[in-house]
Amino acid sequence: MPKIAILPEHVANKIAAGEVVERPTSVVKELVENSIDAGSSRIIISIQKAGKVEIKVSDNGTGMSRDDALLALERHATSKISRPEDLENIATLGFRGEALPSIASVSRFKMITRTKDTDAGIQITVNGGVLKDVREVGAPPGTTIIVRNLFYNTPARKKFLRTDQTEMNHISEQVIRLALAHPEIHFHLSHQGRTIHDFTSTENVFSRASQVFGARLLKSGESFTHESGPVSVSGFVAPPEMNRATSHNIYTFVNNRFIRDTLLNRTIIKAYQGLLPKDRYPMVFAMISLPPHEVDVNVHPTKSEVRFRNASMVLNVLREGIVNALNTLQKKGWDRPLVVYETESKATPSWRETASKYQPMDISPFFEKDQRPTPAPEYAESPRSSQSVEKEGIFSSLEVIGQLGDSYILCEAPDGLVIIDQHAAHERIIYDSLSAKNDQKYTVSQLLLTPQPLDLLPNEANVLSELLPYLETMGLQVEPFGGNTFVIKAVPTCLENDDPKTLVNDLISEAVSGGWIREEKIDVGIKLRQAMACKAAVKANSRLSKEEIIALLRKLDQTDNPATCPHGRPLWWKITNDEIARFFKRGHSPV
Repeated sequence: MPKIAILPEHVANKIAAGEVVERPTSVVKELVENSIDAGSSRIIISIQKAGKVEIKVSDNGTGMSRDDALLALERHATSKISRPEDLENIATLGFRGEALPSIASVSRFKMITRTKDTDAGIQITVNGGVLKDVREVGAPPGTTIIVRNLFYNTPARKKFLRTDQTEMNHISEQVIRLALAHPEIHFHLSHQGRTIHDFTSTENVFSRASQVFGARLLKSGESFTHESGPVSVSGFVAPPEMNRATSHNIYTFVNNRFIRDTLLNRTIIKAYQGLLPKDRYPMVFAMISLPPHEVDVNVHPTKSEVRFRNASMVLNVLREGIVNALNTLQKKGWDRPLVVYETESKATPSWRETASKYQPMDISPFFEKDQRPTPAPEYAESPRSSQSVEKEGIFSSLEVIGQLGDSYILCEAPDGLVIIDQHAAHERIIYDSLSAKNDQKYTVSQLLLTPQPLDLLPNEANVLSELLPYLETMGLQVEPFGGNTFVIKAVPTCLENDDPKTLVNDLISEAVSGGWIREEKIDVGIKLRQAMACKAAVKANSRLSKEEIIALLRKLDQTDNPATCPHGRPLWWKITNDEIARFFKRGHSPV
């Protein structure tokens, strides 16, 4: 009896679903792309419980006949291609015929569709890849697909879904990408009946970008169009000062298809060379158009990667377009000049490398204030040492020797050498200060002389709205100002030397990448304090004066847990005289 067998169709579909359907946003992407290919001018996406309970996509496209609708649920059934050579001239978003059967195999699936030349629509019900019902129903022209209980029959995949907020952020971002690529279509996204996005149809991509990014942000940047040969690029560049901690705000499209491509991203970042701090990323969207035969989109199951026949030509046009736009922007003058950071970091102690690291370090104002932090939460065990230095005033009683590598403080104790991680120590001090919100004698906030407006993308605005109650308890006062704009009014006194906009933007990025929002097992307040402390603390490779070191040690004595930084890493290490003597094989201590 042969050991190799052909898999049943429903099993093959489940395997395909593992590549095509990763999470609710994958379903939204595939269904909306089908609606776009059907010539829809209006697409309505309704989400329940972040897509875990229900995803509903309705359009006013061409619809399908009964036979076509049933065929659409078979693997590799498509109207987009019929010959191998068609793969070289793909102009549609979908073409493999895998999405619908894959989605139907891992959900309770219902499709209602009708063409304009028929009187009745057809309703097809599929549960877990098994056809359950086909009937005629009344329906408007177009197609509505309802996906319920996603992954109900694949619990292992369902287990890996994140919080509702995280999954909705992915869905929202997906709709933004599709809307940017297709300004002629009206997109409406709602969650639990509440409108998230309502992008009405517009004449061009720049009008759509104004809807997505906000008119204020668009006015501060520069739009561009550039072409050479068969390649044309149009898009928008934000001023270099509007940088972010991640590359999530770089939007690249190839023939109206959102693409994540390392070469494209590198080209964009290189165009900003000398204008951005190290490890910061610009805000850019670029629409690349070229003949279909010049690009291969049949590279990845999600069609999020492409290969160019002549990559250097495409990259050159993209770079020239962005550089020209930046030159124009520079002639107009942006808000303030940038200080370019050139020194390579030799250590990685920080939570996020931010703009503050290339500004002159001045920690003395923090230490000049009379701050009395309350006890901080317990963290990791103390660092290795046979003796403890955690006694009242012990750090300030140490004799300062100097710095090692501008990163570690060397001190002499009566019985040995104490090495202190300056970043971790300062981080602990700031964390405890931010945790002192219940101490009425502690001045939490420093009002800004001029409140600073902060223009965000829709997803960033949603995340910041969730963070506001936590930020307020720590003295960071941020208020909504309409749309996706907020106003920063005050900052914690221990962070007053930091750029408020960079601080808030980085906290948003960290919250998104860390999945903090509404995660039951995560204390958002603790995460924010850790992030803020790490951002504001003196970095490695920073020269400190002896006075600054003494001030830091004095404040470290006032903390309740000077053994570790807020993340649990040790902040000091003591080597006793006896340990030193044993290492050098001496019979007694050198002292």
